[in-house]
Amino acid sequence: MSNINALRCMLGQKVKKSQFKDIFDIRIIITDAHKASDGDTEGILSFVGTELNSESEKLFKPGASICPIYNEKEYVGGDIMYDE
Repeated sequence: MSNINALRCMLGQKVKKSQFKDIFDIRIIITDAHKASDGDTEGILSFVGTELNSESEKLFKPGASICPIYNEKEYVGGDIMYDE
């Protein structure tokens, strides 16, 4: 839970998508998202939570430039098992 609290402290700050590559099972939304000169996506950290809710839904409006991020811990190893 400390990861989510640390991320919430960053709300409203300018961030890059790559900063969250090691954050798992937490939903993150960056608004005013655009490509930076280094090719990464950057914008304003506007939502952090374990589940989407009415607060996050308000960010999804026509014409809004957003970048939703969700890295599932279950798929980190690169091995995907399929039931036959």
